[in-house]
Amino acid sequence: MAVLRDTLTALDEILALPPGLLAGDVTRRFASEVGRRIAPRNLAGLSDPSRNRLYPVDLAPLLAGASLLGLSAEDLRQKIDRLRGEANLA
Repeated sequence: MAVLRDTLTALDEILALPPGLLAGDVTRRFASEVGRRIAPRNLAGLSDPSRNRLYPVDLAPLLAGASLLGLSAEDLRQKIDRLRGEANLA
């Protein structure tokens, strides 16, 4: 997938910088770029600072956006039910 490859390339370039250049500005720009790249499939609100890294799930919008994940709403519902069952076994 081109988006993942391009993002990993950008991350490699950032990590190759001398430690003194890994300032907040560089990391903020990278985080912003990742947010832009994932936006078309970002059902969870990732990279939204107001969420404080907490991502609750609202089932209705998730199912409504199932096609963004290449699934029908029913396919996604079945996968969620399977995950719930596996979580209860753990």
